[in-house]
Amino acid sequence: MSTAAQGRDSGVTIGIDLGTAYSCVAVCQNGRVEIIPNEQGNRITPSYVTFNNNGRLIGDEAKNQTSINPRNTIFHTKRLIGRKFNDPDVQSDLKHWPFKVINDNGRPKIEVTYKNQTKVFTPEEISSMILIKMKNIAEIYLGKKVSSAVITVPASFNSSQRQSTKDAGTIAGLHVLRIINESSAAALAYGFDQQNISKERNILVFDFGGGTLSVSIGAVTEGIFEIKSIAGVAHLGGEDFHNRMIHHFVQELKRKYGKDLQSDECALQRLRIACEHAKLVLSSSSQASIEIDSLHEQIDFYSTITRDRFEQLNHDLFRLILVPIEKSLRDAKMDKSQIHEIVLVGGSTRIPKVQKLLQDFFNGKQLYKSINPDEAVAYGAAIEAAILTGDKSKKLEDILLFDIVSLPLGIEASDGTMAVVITRNTRLPEVQTRTFTTHKDNQLGCDIKVFEGEQRMAKNNYFLASFQLFPIHPAPQGQPKIEVTFDIDVNGILNVSAVEKAFGKAKKMTMTPDSGHLSKDELKRMINEAQIEQDRIEANNSLQSYCLHIKSTIDDENFTNTIDDYDKKKMIHVAEKTLVWSEINQFAKKEELEDKLKEVTKMCSSLTMEVQPVTSRFYHACQDNNISLVKHYLEIMSTEQIDQIEPNGSSALHAAAFYGHEEVVQILLKKGVCYSKKNKYNCTPLEEAKTDKIKQMIRRRMNKTRFVSDSITWTLATNDADVQVHRYFKFMELFVRPPQLDKLISYIKTNYLETDLKDIDDFHTVKEYFDMAINENDPLYLLKAYTAETGFYPKLNLHIAQLTSENLTDKYIVGRTLYVAIIARHPKLETLSYTGITYRSMIITSNDLEQYEIGTRIVTKTFSSTSKQMNVVLRFLHNNVDINDRLSVICEYEILNQRTALDIQYISLFEGEQEVLILPYSIFKIVDIKFDKNNSPQVEIKLKESLSFNQPKFSSTPIWNYNGITFANQSVVGQSPTGIFVNSNNTIYVANKENNTIVMWKEESVNPTKIIHGNFTQPSSLFVTSNGDIYIDDGFKNGRVQRWSAETNDFVAVMIVDSRCADLFVDINNTLYCSMYSHHQVVKRLLNDAVMTSNRVAAGTGSLGSDSDQFAGPVGIFVDVNLDLYVTDCSNDRVQLFRPGESNGITVAGSTSLNPTIELDCPSGIVLDAEKYLFIVDLGNYRIFGSGMNGFRCLVGCYGWGSQSNQLDGPSSLSFDRSGNMFVTDYSNHRIQKFQYIEESCGKELKRKITIEDEDEDENETLDGF
Repeated sequence: MSTAAQGRDSGVTIGIDLGTAYSCVAVCQNGRVEIIPNEQGNRITPSYVTFNNNGRLIGDEAKNQTSINPRNTIFHTKRLIGRKFNDPDVQSDLKHWPFKVINDNGRPKIEVTYKNQTKVFTPEEISSMILIKMKNIAEIYLGKKVSSAVITVPASFNSSQRQSTKDAGTIAGLHVLRIINESSAAALAYGFDQQNISKERNILVFDFGGGTLSVSIGAVTEGIFEIKSIAGVAHLGGEDFHNRMIHHFVQELKRKYGKDLQSDECALQRLRIACEHAKLVLSSSSQASIEIDSLHEQIDFYSTITRDRFEQLNHDLFRLILVPIEKSLRDAKMDKSQIHEIVLVGGSTRIPKVQKLLQDFFNGKQLYKSINPDEAVAYGAAIEAAILTGDKSKKLEDILLFDIVSLPLGIEASDGTMAVVITRNTRLPEVQTRTFTTHKDNQLGCDIKVFEGEQRMAKNNYFLASFQLFPIHPAPQGQPKIEVTFDIDVNGILNVSAVEKAFGKAKKMTMTPDSGHLSKDELKRMINEAQIEQDRIEANNSLQSYCLHIKSTIDDENFTNTIDDYDKKKMIHVAEKTLVWSEINQFAKKEELEDKLKEVTKMCSSLTMEVQPVTSRFYHACQDNNISLVKHYLEIMSTEQIDQIEPNGSSALHAAAFYGHEEVVQILLKKGVCYSKKNKYNCTPLEEAKTDKIKQMIRRRMNKTRFVSDSITWTLATNDADVQVHRYFKFMELFVRPPQLDKLISYIKTNYLETDLKDIDDFHTVKEYFDMAINENDPLYLLKAYTAETGFYPKLNLHIAQLTSENLTDKYIVGRTLYVAIIARHPKLETLSYTGITYRSMIITSNDLEQYEIGTRIVTKTFSSTSKQMNVVLRFLHNNVDINDRLSVICEYEILNQRTALDIQYISLFEGEQEVLILPYSIFKIVDIKFDKNNSPQVEIKLKESLSFNQPKFSSTPIWNYNGITFANQSVVGQSPTGIFVNSNNTIYVANKENNTIVMWKEESVNPTKIIHGNFTQPSSLFVTSNGDIYIDDGFKNGRVQRWSAETNDFVAVMIVDSRCADLFVDINNTLYCSMYSHHQVVKRLLNDAVMTSNRVAAGTGSLGSDSDQFAGPVGIFVDVNLDLYVTDCSNDRVQLFRPGESNGITVAGSTSLNPTIELDCPSGIVLDAEKYLFIVDLGNYRIFGSGMNGFRCLVGCYGWGSQSNQLDGPSSLSFDRSGNMFVTDYSNHRIQKFQYIEESCGKELKRKITIEDEDEDENETLDGF
């Protein structure tokens, strides 16, 4: 069976970046790559393993043990794997590791105390534990078994290290499909991200991680990746910078206090953690602090280190990074001007000095940072994994990777030189044969010693293995012909064989692994041990899961009616006792755990048989016609509870309809219950109804599709309606891509054409267009079918009317009934439209509209259409209605996310009307109501795109001039400006914290046109609504938010807070939001509320943390028209998105986001444009970042920290004027910077020349022998 076939047959295949400091796992399915987060939500996992008396810990939990259990916490295993104990690099690393590494016959092994015993592990075993962890992370996330993987290694890894890494994967129970170079994987990630490349581009991948540095140059064109050269430093990474810092502070403590930390391993590890954090801080700040209480002998150690000092400590290491770049360019026969992109990979590329050296070397060329450097390698590995397992995705079908040999491979000749068999940069896989001869007469055999490296003398290269060819035919010197064949596979793993041809016969010997490799027996033993441990863990998990299930079942009130208290207590006692047993006996064997599970199951089985789900009391009240009890439950139950299908397979409405309880049915329908759910007999309540009156009530409810009625609880006056409408748009977004057209049309034909539409006047025309949609594979014909016959409107709307808010969460129902919306393009409509409603059974009466005020926002529930021209408005009231009741109503549709209306003027059969289709669940608001005794009642509908306040809109990919203009300086805005707002009239507002004023500039004004004084103290933020009202933070001392009225010029308190509001926002529902930085929470208040103190939590638990429902200093906030809340989480270095009604946020930017994104450092301000692209103030990195179609990119402040026109120092907030110009508060430079919006320009690409040089063949060299 082929490798690809094996991968397909055995389950999901993943890509793993097995890193020195951190590892990362990804999967590519259906042409989409996903970085998989671990159980803590982190997208990278520390490559740490800790052993203790209770078991072993891997990942984040293990890293937390470094300072309390240093001798048994293992890390940096990648620097040991495949190496010899006496390797100089290994000996150098031993000085920095707290754990014990022993010499076992030349091989390094790690000695730990595990389960109260001394245990020895190989580096392969430790690495396998990390791989098992990454495998488990993927299995939990994907819900599927993972059995194969592509694993990456540094390009500088030799054959021995690659084989050892592959062995680690095998021990972990993974079928290792491929070992690929990290830099090659990153090149795949780049190419996948830039698939529109049609011309050949040369990319340089600079891979600088925790332990190694690799530089690769490759040519990318139309999905083909050809690696041209590889160079690197095998022992240089972020850990070496950590070690320099640690040594620096150890010496400082020795000078200050006369104490030596070298013997205090716990203290050294605490210092290591502090230095690691300090290095991260120095990537964005000029200085970092070290603060460790009671570091050593009760000494509280406090110190600082500047970026300059850090660079001095590592100046020799920084010089090394350019060496492999120059070498790689020489090998590729390129000049640095021929490199189109420099792709940064690995965490160490975030060091500013590294980036500066690269930019200086390449004459100021911008570095490619769109791919997260921590995730790029795993990203590319997942792509390779998908290709190898036969993924048929269109995005993968043309991708091809050609990798190369990173170092020359050869054998030692008799004179001690290296006789190269396979040259560096040879494409993989490769087989090369070279002929040698004997060194002396009658030589009986020869030693074949295999080396890898570039030194002329073999002994100065890395020794891989040796074997003897014996016997060979005795002959004079130089006469025997010994052919040595090097066979290197796609993984970069080498096999060597030798054959002596004498008298027509061949004697062949093959290289066997040297002492640095695992033997077959060792590998088999380790695989078995790993599997035994994995089985034991799974058995323990099964036991604990069963006990927890028993406890949760007993606690469920729906399952306890048939169990007496004694049995309940007995079962809980058994479950709790077993859980305690499993904690005490964590090292119990698999068989013991399985026996215990059988024992518990047997004890509980007789009782669990009785634990059957029962119907609710509410259901029985409906069934028994208990009116008072039904009304009682309806007051306290949620809609989901009322509509649920009970354990007996029916809903409460089914029961009431079946037993003929008319009053109960009426009450339930008035409450808005779902009347379209089917019971276990596949019947709706209508089909189960006992009396004609009940059938009539249900049919009447189904046919009521009025704009406003009791049956439509979709007005946006309540939060529940906000949530339900949001769910609709959320599911609509899922269906932006056309689903499988054949299945969709098939359903429509079956459920509409062949049943409901047979009675319409022009059925054949409708059917013709459906057939054309199928035959032409063009979904636009479905719109023609829609507009072909007005009889289609009520029939389709009848089906839609049966949908309730709960049904909307069923993506299949949404996909079926709203097919027009999901197969057509949604335009941005800003034109006015005036029309009537062009379908039947839509009734608007004066009674309906008189109860609402102007500004009320209402949701339609059906399809309708309107026109871009003034139309003859249909009458909605009968002619005999008194003329005094006639109304003129103007409604304004708000186009949310371009998902509300479809421009079908060129598709509709009624092209003259320039039709626009209004989709179900469109939001509109009443903007005017007029009684008109002379004209017919009419509805005038205005269509416009709805944007949130201060939401910019750009016609193309926006670009700003890098050089900013100082719009206002310290004399105007004070020493530390933080809040800025530009409204739709181009009036600019800035909060002056120093003078406690609001400074205003009218459009095009150079000097302030107004300064507003008020009773507020050190305002941090402000917000301005479309009517000119200003909301100003006054939480620092006065504990409130104030509003300045543009109409009255007065201030009034509108919100009570107990912290300063780092940012303010007012959404389209007139709800005020405040981000309370010090309380780690965002609160909101509906400004129409009568009670000013009625704040509600919008996001955050109020406790400091990094979980999805927590903040560590929220700052910037933005709320779009869908009421999605975006929050910049400063100290967690991320941007969180909170959907309406959801307490857990989604990371949309930052190192822990779900998709590859940017590294942030205390993001402070945020704006969302009309296309839902983010603009983020990256405070700690002194820049503004923006998202777009191709990911994130730096917009302004991209030249580092400073006070020049192209630099920022402490940007805190931003805003855009009507022309797209960007205004940024530059806090530490005491100024407001204006960056001019400019048009996008395209550059030309350079073509690469390829030259091929012939190489002369070497003469036969001689081999030493005996």
